Amino acid sequence: MAKNTTNIDDLLAANERRATGGICSIGVALAAVDAPTRAKLQAALDDRARFAHNGLANVFGALGVEVGEHAVQRHRNGRCKCPT
Repeated sequence: MAKNTTNIDDLLAANERRATGGICSIGVALAAVDAPTRAKLQAALDDRARFAHNGLANVFGALGVEVGEHAVQRHRNGRCKCPT
């Protein structure tokens, strides 16, 4: 087996959480709807037992905002560019 020459510092730096300063597509979608709709969507995002990532992507799509299930997953996991 060849010796791993990857620099751990470079690897970690390349995978740091993105800097805040803007919002992701889910954040944009949430900002675009009225407060009651936003509250319901946020509750659904928070309820992982009832709503799968792809199901919520379908809901956003039906509201006219095309987002992928991975965008939903990143937003739920705090791995998007939205402020935490």
